[in-house]
Amino acid sequence: MQVKLTQHQLFCLLCLFFFGGISYIGGANEAGRDSWLSFLIAGVLIIPLLFCFLGLVKGEQDVEAVFCRAAGKWGGRFLCLLYGVLAIYVSAVAISIFVYFISETALIRTPRVVLALLMALTIAFLLRCKLPALGRFGEMTFPIVAAFVLISILATLPQCNFRDLLPVARHIGELLNGTWTSLLLHYGECFFPILALCTGIRDHKERKRGALGAVAFAAVTLCSVFIKNLCSLDLYAVTSYYFPSFAVASSISLGPFFQRFEIFVAINFAFCELCKAGLCLLFAQKALAPLLHFQEKALAGPLALTSANLALLLFGSEMELYTWLGLYKYFLTPFLVLLPPTLLLSRWLRDRHRRRTAGRKTAGT
Repeated sequence: MQVKLTQHQLFCLLCLFFFGGISYIGGANEAGRDSWLSFLIAGVLIIPLLFCFLGLVKGEQDVEAVFCRAAGKWGGRFLCLLYGVLAIYVSAVAISIFVYFISETALIRTPRVVLALLMALTIAFLLRCKLPALGRFGEMTFPIVAAFVLISILATLPQCNFRDLLPVARHIGELLNGTWTSLLLHYGECFFPILALCTGIRDHKERKRGALGAVAFAAVTLCSVFIKNLCSLDLYAVTSYYFPSFAVASSISLGPFFQRFEIFVAINFAFCELCKAGLCLLFAQKALAPLLHFQEKALAGPLALTSANLALLLFGSEMELYTWLGLYKYFLTPFLVLLPPTLLLSRWLRDRHRRRTAGRKTAGT
């Protein structure tokens, strides 16, 4: 199999995917003041699931083969359909978050349908690119995002009051609930890019190093972003504002040239949300193309437009969006936490049965 992605490209794309979640804006989850700690704990808890995702991909070259090896021909096709539709839905939620963020902060008078359409057209263009081109996009975009994050953190330090972090882990139940939210909403969704991208890397060790490195980098970065927001604003502001990172950036000034630093938050979030929605639809493209007997490129436009249209229909306001995000983890848990380990076990049992059957046939002859 020809190598289509490198370990570094996988790392860059996964980091952008992780930053595409709502946590990149820096809002608190159920853990409140301890949300920074929930990001770190969830980053550790995702590792067993990550190895499960990677185990499903091992030795396979396409998404359909991953599911068929674990569940048989018809079961695999059903899972392709199930997870393909789920990936479209996750992408629609990501686009909806992006549209509300941009329309409420940077482009107030621009109709949301225009923003969704621009996002859809850009994603459709990305989906028509092959994996090497997508990898180069990640390599070019990631340094920009990382640099802007670093500058925003360093520029905020003088006005941070780190006593706002105390007390730590005062309410264990809330911390556990927040960790569950972080696990599902900020890390668990990597199921889709792992299956879509890792089939393009031959070496399983490179897959593991790239994926584990991305999880570690994302956990530290998201933790730092929340600490910056909490210590420069306060807990009430962080839990009340829809987009705390944007509020913090509006108070940063780096001289006459960078008078409106919050625009860099908007640019960064646009890059990351584009990557997250695009990688989810890349998975949907690879999962649904064999079922529909279409070439993958032919599905790029319809999938992007379907996801953007669904994003506009899902939520009528930011309040509806944030209410659903509070329930979103319950919806995702069966698909991203319970079913993948079951599929990995099924794959192991089927492989063992296949080896025993082949051994009996060999002994019989």
